[in-house]
Amino acid sequence: MTFFLRTLIILLVVTTIFACKNDKPSSKKADDYTEEPCKYGAPTPIFSKDLEKVIDQEFSVNGQKGNETVKFENGLELELLQSGCDELLQSYQFILSKDLSGDNKFWIEKAAEQFRYLATLSENHLSFNLWAGAIQNASEAISLGETFEPDANTFIKIDKIPSGENTILVVTLEAK
Repeated sequence: MTFFLRTLIILLVVTTIFACKNDKPSSKKADDYTEEPCKYGAPTPIFSKDLEKVIDQEFSVNGQKGNETVKFENGLELELLQSGCDELLQSYQFILSKDLSGDNKFWIEKAAEQFRYLATLSENHLSFNLWAGAIQNASEAISLGETFEPDANTFIKIDKIPSGENTILVVTLEAK
């Protein structure tokens, strides 16, 4: 395993734990649970209205599913869906102009570009550069709509969905 991939996995776990930790104290006792508690807890927001480049941000959580919508100063809109208990899934849905067109390589580069932008938000978001690098490094092997595995038990899937006046670029990250 290369240093880059090992670092990527470590940052995925750290970012995911940070994003999915549950800061709310529970009044339930351990005996009150009929199931094992989730390894990662309930999802929490990754972005904040306090970030300079964020114009608007909303977050909602329902059990082990989180939904975060963010509008950025550059016009980018993002809907982030998080789910998981012992396995984590994050689906980044970037809303882009429908006028964009290109082959697989174009859309793979667009995905990396979005993660590079997210990395500029703050020091806490720098790990998005690793995702951009993983996508860029595997760009020759990536096909839209197909999952690829940059490292054991880490999966990335990139797809695009035409939607009315927009194209939604979907990047799904999964750790098992």
